[in-house]
Amino acid sequence: MERLRTGIRSRRPQRVGLALSGGGAKGLAFIPILEYLEQRGLKPVAVAGTSAGALFGGMYASGVAPSRIRRTFGGLTTWEELSMYDVNLKRRGLVKGARVHEFISRHLPVTTFEEMPIPFRAVATDLWRREEVVYSSGNLADAIRASISIPGIFDPFVIDGRVLVDGGAVNPLPYDRLRDLCDFVIAVHLTEHVEVPDEPAVPPLSQTVINGHRIMRDTIVRVKVESDPPDVYYRLQIGGAGMLDFGKFDLIVQQAEDDLDEFARKLDAGLSRRGLLSRFLDQKPGASEPGQRWP
Repeated sequence: MERLRTGIRSRRPQRVGLALSGGGAKGLAFIPILEYLEQRGLKPVAVAGTSAGALFGGMYASGVAPSRIRRTFGGLTTWEELSMYDVNLKRRGLVKGARVHEFISRHLPVTTFEEMPIPFRAVATDLWRREEVVYSSGNLADAIRASISIPGIFDPFVIDGRVLVDGGAVNPLPYDRLRDLCDFVIAVHLTEHVEVPDEPAVPPLSQTVINGHRIMRDTIVRVKVESDPPDVYYRLQIGGAGMLDFGKFDLIVQQAEDDLDEFARKLDAGLSRRGLLSRFLDQKPGASEPGQRWP
């Protein structure tokens, strides 16, 4: 029996990583997931995120407690939300993004990646080189602003001469960027309910562009997961919310909370495959909280 226990212990990965996808306002659904992981004692030693995943993952990895993230976004008034969207008259995007940049900076306890208590990687896309750019050093708010630059919605963001847009164009769920830092990776993919009208018709331009983006995003993720799956792949469908519907906080968060049993099932299955399940069944809530926190 002692030999068996020793063998199981030697196979246990010591480093858990968390990858978060894009999803716009649906990224609010990450809040219950972060809270649940902490209750289970699963402290990520590294986080990677694209677009909304970069925003919420970056806040968490910089030391912001999930409860504070909940208060920050749950407490936004309609006026505060609308005031973040500085309308762009230069037609490079609907929103300039300067006020969103200020909001991000104001709600981060650190300025640079190097100050973060949890290593973090934010994914953006170089528009002209048509390639993935992964940020793990330098100014954190700048990297997040670049990662959330949804084409057509936000102005592209420039860092060191590179014109950057949303990382979802090349890597919507960047769990592969944690392979060198972790040996157990949890990947959370936000998507939508597929709703086919009774009488399909040609939609307006905006809906065509958005659905086209979603189809490409989900295809990239599906091919990645089929060829090189993470230890845990959780696909969460959120309905009734658009890219910028942060005012639908309760609707989005409630859907994530309602689906936590499914997340727990997938998490337990992944832990069981690695001989880790018993290790995390007896953890006390809060046992994994990072040392430096914004409570």
